[in-house]
Amino acid sequence: MGTTRTRGVRSIGGRQVLVVAAHPDDEVLGVGATIARHVGAGDTVSTLILAEGATSRDMPAGKRRRAATGRLRKAANRAAGILGTRPPRFAGLPDNRLDGINILDIVKIIELLLAPSSPSAPRGRGRFRHPGAPPGRPI
Repeated sequence: MGTTRTRGVRSIGGRQVLVVAAHPDDEVLGVGATIARHVGAGDTVSTLILAEGATSRDMPAGKRRRAATGRLRKAANRAAGILGTRPPRFAGLPDNRLDGINILDIVKIIELLLAPSSPSAPRGRGRFRHPGAPPGRPI
């Protein structure tokens, strides 16, 4: 297969790209244009959303929170359809509490997703940092 170029993204035969986002909508707001470029270049884009996005909001646990989480997931699925990516995967971690989760536990979640698809161009933007990571370099 030949090389294709779409708006600055070079793809040889269609790469596997994984976008890791902290919350629902971060994938669109953070790297939506890059996702669109990869899809336009023929790459297969998968998305992993780590936190469920609702538990930090002022609402009691139970039905209302589950309904809010469901709406966020539906919106993420609609966004994936518009962008042309695979349906997003959800880790379901607690919203705005990623800093309290052992980094190894998060890495294991990502590794489980990477095993079958082997993305060749991981993309991501986030605030979560490994304690030993240099400042200004998000994981």
